[in-house]
Amino acid sequence: MLNVQLEQRVNLKFLVKEGKTFREAYAMLKEVSGNKCLSHTQVFEWFKRFKEGHETTEDDSRPGRPSTSKTGEKIEKIDVFPLKNVILSIEPRIVQRGNQSRLRCSYDLEGQDLYTVNSSNSTQAVLRNIEFNLSGNFSCEVTTDKTFSTGVDSQEMVVVVINTND
Repeated sequence: MLNVQLEQRVNLKFLVKEGKTFREAYAMLKEVSGNKCLSHTQVFEWFKRFKEGHETTEDDSRPGRPSTSKTGEKIEKIDVFPLKNVILSIEPRIVQRGNQSRLRCSYDLEGQDLYTVNSSNSTQAVLRNIEFNLSGNFSCEVTTDKTFSTGVDSQEMVVVVINTND
């Protein structure tokens, strides 16, 4: 019988081959596995591996101490996080109940292809007829396609009632 982690990796590999997005796959794993689900980070790492064509669901071997070496050779810096400046702006951040607010997500992909912005390819949303239940934190999450670099920014919006009776 497979252990729980290995079983989830096998399921995740299947979902990747079925063309599911990371968000869809993670939601399905959470639904099936409940509180025994792999962490968001673990699912993301395995999703990335399978998306890149890795077939094995076993952990990489890690024999002994990691190797270290120092040489006089020039080492080229590789930017593994090409996603820069993910910024969420909420205008206005303090909004009167019943009014509207605009959420805008901006980012710099540094030449990479876009994989997702939240669950769509939209960079802005207008919330209309806002009620108190929308007070709270909003976030913008952007992921690049090839490297699966992810950037997140969060901002708070507060819904208020302005009393004009003096």
